[in-house]
Amino acid sequence: MLMDKETTVRKKVAALELVKFHSAATPHTEYTLNEIGLLPLEKKLTVYFTVEQKEGFQRFSLQYLPEQCREQFHLSDPTQPYLYTNFEASEDGKPIEVDLNEYPGIARAYFTKKIRDYLSPLSYLTQSNFLNDSTFWFLVRDNGAYASFEKYTLKVVHRFRSKSFLLNITYSGMSHILTTSLEAIAAGGGFDTRQLGKVVFAKKIYTFKKRPEQAKQEPAKVFPVSNRDLEKYFQLDIPYVPNKNKYSSNISKIEAFFQQHLNTDAFKAVIPLNNNWEKLPSSQVCRIGNPGLQFQFGASRCDKDLLTGLRKYGPYIPVPEPVAVFFIYHQQDEATMKTLKSAMDGSNGNHDFMNILSKTLHFDDTLDIVFTDRENPLTGTTERIQQLTLTHDRSYLAIYLSPYGRFSTTEEEHAVYFKLKMHLIRRNIAMQAVEVQKVKLSGQRLNFWIPNIAIAAVAKLGGTPWRPGNELRDELVVGFGLYESRKYGRKYVGSSVCFKNDGTFIDFNYFPSDEPWEMAASIEKALTGYLKEHHEVSRLVIHYYKDISSRDLQPIEDKLNKFRANIPVVVIRINKSDSNTFLVKDSGSPHMVLQAGSYVQIHNNEYLLYVNDRFSHDSVCKSSPMPIRLGIRCTQTELLQNKETIKDLMQQLYDFCFLHWRSLTQHKNPVTTSYPRMLAGQASWFDDEILSPEMRRRPFFL
Repeated sequence: MLMDKETTVRKKVAALELVKFHSAATPHTEYTLNEIGLLPLEKKLTVYFTVEQKEGFQRFSLQYLPEQCREQFHLSDPTQPYLYTNFEASEDGKPIEVDLNEYPGIARAYFTKKIRDYLSPLSYLTQSNFLNDSTFWFLVRDNGAYASFEKYTLKVVHRFRSKSFLLNITYSGMSHILTTSLEAIAAGGGFDTRQLGKVVFAKKIYTFKKRPEQAKQEPAKVFPVSNRDLEKYFQLDIPYVPNKNKYSSNISKIEAFFQQHLNTDAFKAVIPLNNNWEKLPSSQVCRIGNPGLQFQFGASRCDKDLLTGLRKYGPYIPVPEPVAVFFIYHQQDEATMKTLKSAMDGSNGNHDFMNILSKTLHFDDTLDIVFTDRENPLTGTTERIQQLTLTHDRSYLAIYLSPYGRFSTTEEEHAVYFKLKMHLIRRNIAMQAVEVQKVKLSGQRLNFWIPNIAIAAVAKLGGTPWRPGNELRDELVVGFGLYESRKYGRKYVGSSVCFKNDGTFIDFNYFPSDEPWEMAASIEKALTGYLKEHHEVSRLVIHYYKDISSRDLQPIEDKLNKFRANIPVVVIRINKSDSNTFLVKDSGSPHMVLQAGSYVQIHNNEYLLYVNDRFSHDSVCKSSPMPIRLGIRCTQTELLQNKETIKDLMQQLYDFCFLHWRSLTQHKNPVTTSYPRMLAGQASWFDDEILSPEMRRRPFFL
């Protein structure tokens, strides 16, 4: 009886705490989308269709057109069942009356054309994608050698339930166009056209390789769009200003654009607007249960601050063996090496590196490798690595003092980092690269980024710096990524990174493409290893970089059937780039961004997840990054209708955003997609299969 009473009291307290949390986290506020309702003047429209494709005409598949089109047009080629129109009256076109609500695809194209016709004369150029959404470039300033433009994308969307049309407005960033023509650039000699990406000709934008024939004949009228290679070649000083409040900045720009260009009598004469941003019901704005994470460190002790927790309790799983540290550096950088070493071994008073590794650690200068060729650090170095005398009872960490940055612009310099890492990995030696110039210029700041080196070292040496302090489940989480570098001509490489639900690494793999059978093989291998330890798995969660098709999913299901594992497979597509198509404005926040851990359903099984530092309604938001856009599908579709399942998946994805073991500054993307891309990017530089079973369990690519 007493136990029942205590249980009842605990439940009442928990319920009150839950109500208190939700009332504090989500007070009365208004949520709006970056969409304005359109009020079309026409309900029905006469459209002149033709079988002839002409410039400026829109193509429509016959199966999505009114019945009159199939009656009046008898197409001789069944493989090309298309009709075309530019929404103008024409003598060779056949008029067809179209109900815009019944054929929203036609209506969308029609409204898009009217908007484009209105805004194109007001902008410098108009750019259309394959969906015919329009991006308008507006001149901000002429900087002499280049001109800067702000870009806004307008997209007409249709809501089937309400049969209404809305105009989605997004800020698409800033671009720069060189004011020197291609003809003038070529006249200078020595210019490599492979550095060109996009070019502008006749107020239209093209890729250089696909520019029209007329542009090839008139290079004096072709102007390059700036990129990093061109900026370096022409020594352009184009300032890059990091925008920590990108979210609120984008909303402010969108609202200013609307007031200047759309909220006018002239535009409303073309397409009337209702002047109100689309409201989002508060019921569509949800929040995970634990957005303000506690992190778990050594001895299962917790702390909200990463550095404090590491200093007090050490890593969650310490490095399993004693560690020997040595340096690889140029002979002229010995003084810099000693400066860095004193910050790492504690002789300058900073004990973070020693304390965070929490293991018997010593600096073995007998292993140091000193090279003499600054232009090619690999000369003699690779031979020395092969000759190192190593023992099996300890782990090794090489600190490479790079004479140039890891992200150098030349392929030769860029390759050194990866080739050196490849030779070290072959001997199971972890590597941490540090730029010489960075050490020289750091001064007293050197101590501030020593913990970052220590965190990465713990992970590379087989430990786990921390984990989110949430409930553990018997789940396997597999992330996939893909890498291709057009600049360096690197091939497509896919990779997989497998985790337990607590963020512990299980296995890594990389392969030459993103073929479904490769994915299935990676999952089979991870599942086999997982079941050896846990005997069962309740759910398989795949974080993927694109929409997964039935073709991709079938081999995975076949592998699961082999295990007779009747478990749900959840696939979450996570967009790599920032999501700016849909922005939800929180009127209750001066930063306009939703609170950390909020998620919004924008379409069927399509969501936005917010990862930022606004943990409560009143907290100061130091940054407002863009949300993560994701889509969810499941082999057991009924699970996606369960709100608790969605909430649980969002919490898990949110947790994986806080497992970036490269620094104390957290990123907003989950490691399940960022780590595979890192791994694939580095593997594309390796000569052959170099990973031992031991290194496959360690994130050497950090």
